[in-house]
Amino acid sequence: MNPEGTDILGEFLPRLIKPVATLCVRRGLRFQEFLDAAKQAFTSAAEQELRRQQEAVNVSRLSVMTGLQRKDIKRLKEISCEEKQASLLARIMGHWQSHPQFCTKGGKPRILQHEGSDSDFVHLVHEISTDINPYTVLFELERVKAVSRTSRGVKLNEGALSISDDIPGGLTFLADDALDLYLSVEENLFDRNTVPHLHIRTSYDDICMESLPKIQLWLLEKGAQFHAQARKFISQFDREINPKLYDKEGGARVTLGSISYSTDQREEQD
Repeated sequence: MNPEGTDILGEFLPRLIKPVATLCVRRGLRFQEFLDAAKQAFTSAAEQELRRQQEAVNVSRLSVMTGLQRKDIKRLKEISCEEKQASLLARIMGHWQSHPQFCTKGGKPRILQHEGSDSDFVHLVHEISTDINPYTVLFELERVKAVSRTSRGVKLNEGALSISDDIPGGLTFLADDALDLYLSVEENLFDRNTVPHLHIRTSYDDICMESLPKIQLWLLEKGAQFHAQARKFISQFDREINPKLYDKEGGARVTLGSISYSTDQREEQD
């Protein structure tokens, strides 16, 4: 018996994957590249679902769940992937922005001394992961212009979490945001949790063209303020940040994303 919503999901599938198809067409990727990526994505999703259900992961089960041939599954499992790097940088910068140890009394990220194995920056990185060299992290943060060196140490640049100059990092954020959006809507539609996930959209389609820059700047400013408030509130309940919570069960993840998009819809219609 098919899971609830399978039929209607199949009907909407072309619309659901159209954003990815649009990105591919606009950036010159062909269907075969999309197809290869889809096979890898299906394999990864199936493996993650088996782990979530605490079931054994093997090629046969992955083949049945995805409809892919066993030889494809074996080939895809041999492909190495470095998807975690941008996520790790985001966690480190988020910790820097929210943990009192690394913030000023006013709540802004402190300039961190970075020289030596006992430096503030080393402690920051090790609170997130002890498996990576802090100086490798520092090099990458400098490369994407997320931090700057000063006479007192390294400072986190404003807007660093966007990593706007790092294309791989930016696309990783896009993938993570898209997955969270899909999961949020899926659970709201099919699981009907007692407290639904936030899913709000505000849109106007006849705005004066000369007003767009003003609106875009307003959205950037208010969005940054809202997320600063959200980080301050949510971080109170994070066990890594608050030692008083160590005796409580942890492991829950909370993600809040925001986007704004402004365009001349006459061009889209043409």
